[in-house]
Amino acid sequence: MNILISGGTGFIGINLVKKLLSQHVLILTREKKKNIKNIKYLECNLSKPDSYRKQIKKFKPEILIHLAWEGLPNYNLRISNINFQNSKNLIEEASKIKSLKKILISGSCFEGNNLGKKINEKSTFQNKNYFSSAKTLLKNWVFEFHKKTNVEVAWIRIFYAYGYGQRKNSLIPSLIKAKINQSKIKIKTPNDVCDFIYIDDVISFFKILIKKKFSSNIFNLGSGKPTKVINICKKILGNDFKNLCIIDKNSKIKNYYWADILKIKKLYNYNTKVSLDNGINNLMKNYEY
Repeated sequence: MNILISGGTGFIGINLVKKLLSQHVLILTREKKKNIKNIKYLECNLSKPDSYRKQIKKFKPEILIHLAWEGLPNYNLRISNINFQNSKNLIEEASKIKSLKKILISGSCFEGNNLGKKINEKSTFQNKNYFSSAKTLLKNWVFEFHKKTNVEVAWIRIFYAYGYGQRKNSLIPSLIKAKINQSKIKIKTPNDVCDFIYIDDVISFFKILIKKKFSSNIFNLGSGKPTKVINICKKILGNDFKNLCIIDKNSKIKNYYWADILKIKKLYNYNTKVSLDNGINNLMKNYEY
């Protein structure tokens, strides 16, 4: 199977590519990298379709997995607009290739409003920033664009993924670093409630959609379990919590929601396999931050 991937050197991408060594994969990247077995890297610029158009046409992808979103965690208007246009260009170019049958796109729980409850795929959303607005605009565009084509689109709304390769300044890596180094850490939103999903469970769902047929749809991808940020802090810091954790007592709740994963349970018998405790333990044993 020929799989075209953007963002293959990012957090989700590097973990996904490890599981696709038996496939033929072409990864679009801004950095020059050496090819590995069936994994080939194409150094290009997503803002310049001429830098990849001929190569992806020759590759004849059956699946496009679009993960790229440059500039994170910068959510400003300029960066969001650039990413929207880059995404649109890539999808349009790939869709011209007759071999293409599926597109898998990484969405985000940031598309959602702070509803204070479980969110399903039909929940009403209110964009919170330029990033979420750009993601929503892309989602609406891509489904409309492929209405009358044979290409099926999966918009995978990923909640709070964590694991190997995550940005070092994210919550869980920062807490592990504080624990290991015995350094203090300030938590700005201790009362937020989020849905944390281990990276291996994220990748397992992508593999399901790569292998199985599906109709164009939105899929929530999370653990389906709400967890308070302060409880994550206590899990990781343990007996050092009081000494190392500085809590902002005046903080307001910014996020309070988790994923309803009933759809993927019904359609694919999907359940997460890695508990939050086990996921954190795995990271702490293999500390590389």
